[in-house]
Parts: sequence; C-alpha cells; structure tokens
Amino acid sequence: MGLWFSPQAMPLRRAFLSAVAITALAARSVSAQPTPPEPTGSKSQSQERQRLDMVCWRGAPRPTCGGFFVVEMQGVMPLFQSHLGEVDTSRQTFESQVEWNLGYMENVSTHWAVGATLSMGPGAHGVLTGLRARARRWLGPQRSLELEGGTFRTQARHRSGDLAGFTAGARFNLGDRGSFFVRWDGVDVPGFLYPPPGAPHPGGFQQAIHVGVGSGSTWAVGTTAALGLGYLALIMLVVTSGGWT
Repeated sequence: MGLWFSPQAMPLRRAFLSAVAITALAARSVSAQPTPPEPTGSKSQSQERQRLDMVCWRGAPRPTCGGFFVVEMQGVMPLFQSHLGEVDTSRQTFESQVEWNLGYMENVSTHWAVGATLSMGPGAHGVLTGLRARARRWLGPQRSLELEGGTFRTQARHRSGDLAGFTAGARFNLGDRGSFFVRWDGVDVPGFLYPPPGAPHPGGFQQAIHVGVGSGSTWAVGTTAALGLGYLALIMLVVTSGGWT
C-alpha cells in the first residue's frame, strides 16, 4: 500500500484514475441515450397477444377476445316426449321450466370456441341440474351456432328421487344477448308403483325434444333481477293480504 502512494507510483496512479474516469463517462453517455422505439411489427404483435389473453364478459371471436364467460337465463318446454305407454301427463318426466347456465369458453381459433357450462334451476332436488360441454362456431362478430352435450338431472313426477340422463342440443346465438335452441334429453326411468292401488310399472327409456329461448350476459342478469323482484312483490302482496286463500 505504501508503494502505491510513493512518488515513484505517480504515473501509474494517473493512468489508473484516467481509465476509471473514461469508463464512468462512457457508461453515463450510454445510459443517457434514448431507448430506440419498438419496431411497429413487434408492437402490433404485443397488442395482439394482449387481446388474445383478454377475458370478455360478452363473447366475441378472435382477435377481440381470447375467452369469455357464459351467463344465460332461459325458458325451456318439451315439444314432444314419450309417455312410457301411458297418457297421464301428471307422471311425465319432463316439464317446462326456467334454467340458468354459467360457464366459460375459450377461443381456440378465429372460427371456433370450446368450453363448458353448469346448469341450475328448479328441475331437480338440488340446485345443479346439468353439466354440458359446448362448442361455438362463429358466423360473424355477433352471430354464432353452438353444439352442446352432456348430462342432466331431473325430478321425475312418478318417483321421489332425481334421474340422471344424457342431453344434446343446438343453439343459435345473437351476440350473447339472446338465443334460440333445440335440445334432446333422454333418461332411463326405473320401475315404479302407481298411486293407490299401487300397481307396478316396469319403467323404460323416456326422451323428449325441447325448444327454448334465452337471454345472455347483462340481459340475463337483468331478467333474473326482474324475475326476483316480481317474486318478492308477489310474496309481499300475499303477506300483506293475510296469506293464501
């Protein structure tokens, strides 16, 4: 260390300090230079990736959305159904009802999206009434055709438990605001007893063709809220009038 500060080391010290100063000035000049702008093509590709990662409330094809939620409220009624050899409609398996679908779909190309939905409603003892896979073929920015299939549960009128069956359908969708659909449901009904005198029935395969209309996204939420307010108003009317007569 004493040699470093000796008069003989003066030229070496100057050379070392000069090298340090030059290096510092060079580093400062490099850091002070403005960052070159991102190439136009690279920037557009980055924006494209961001859009493909975007999850939308209302569905749209690529490149607008990468994925989207499915929120639907729908009314469904059996157009045709089998009767297990009987004409007594009080023991039919299928009936008109209101359903809600919640799910998610992912755009896998500019023309196709795939996903799944959970169905809920009063058609079974529990809240969950169905699980379906769904494929959507985009016909334009606001129009699409959908195919779906899966399983469902229904509370048959002629027995106390729920029945599990298979379902498949097609749906025409208008911008996730409204839809029209046709659906087939099939379920194997086990043997049961008629009401008194208790004659046995062997059961059999029961199936139906349903038609329905629905609303989606914000419209479905609004329709559900209006339905809930209507029921609440009806209950309040009954309570204030002294109950059911």
